[in-house]
Amino acid sequence: MNCSSSGWHRQDDRLRHARPGGGDCAFGPDRPVQEVIIKASAGDVPELDNFLYTGVAVSKEYAEKNPDVVRRWVKAVNKANVLMRKDEAAALKYLKKYFPRMPDDVMALAMKEIMPALSADGTMNEQMMQKHLDFLKDTEQVDSTPSGKEGVLWTNAYLK
Repeated sequence: MNCSSSGWHRQDDRLRHARPGGGDCAFGPDRPVQEVIIKASAGDVPELDNFLYTGVAVSKEYAEKNPDVVRRWVKAVNKANVLMRKDEAAALKYLKKYFPRMPDDVMALAMKEIMPALSADGTMNEQMMQKHLDFLKDTEQVDSTPSGKEGVLWTNAYLK
């Protein structure tokens, strides 16, 4: 079974850990999710509060050569973000087109659980980026950490 989420879940009075890429999962077609008991995306894990959970990167060169494309893409992603926050049923129907094998209850729970971690308007800040960079360093995924300041690795400029 391939888990698409990570966290501790309660099922049938037992706790199981869902691991990305496989392993013993607390959900699936024959194992419905009942409750997420540790919500890192909602601040239950202080180290992961205001954490950069998701993002998309393009090279600075590409963005500078194609600012209109980047702005249109950002606008489309923000439109989807608004839909997920305002009309869960419509968002789930749309997502189902791209994840047809994912059980509806798992899709609904995944969307509900990630929303607190996502910026409502797509903006990022220095603290969020620095926390992410420090995490990468602390977990030995990178050897050094550059500055988390805007303009070094990220920008909100294309949100306008």
